[in-house]
Amino acid sequence: MKRFLSRSNSLMSFIQPNLTLIRDQIAKVKSEKLVRLVAVSKTKPHSYIEAAYEAGQHVFGENYINELHEKSHALEHLTDIKWHFYWESSKEELSETNSVQELGCC
Repeated sequence: MKRFLSRSNSLMSFIQPNLTLIRDQIAKVKSEKLVRLVAVSKTKPHSYIEAAYEAGQHVFGENYINELHEKSHALEHLTDIKWHFYWESSKEELSETNSVQELGCC
């Protein structure tokens, strides 16, 4: 993971201050225990998700079933990553989510 971070220093320098700003705004409004920040990761490459994860963002949301399935398996090495799935799907499509670890649906 450190090798990844050294190559994407500019990405990390963009993500970290934005996450800090958002968390500060959440803290002013409510206790962080009551608010969950879900980063929308649809159409974003793995490198963006990994950089956000390293910056402290561990909850991500997808609304494309194919991307959820692919990303959740490709990023399994991120031990406490959590996924949320936002979309109405058919029963057949939802069966594809059975293998996704740490999945919440809304």
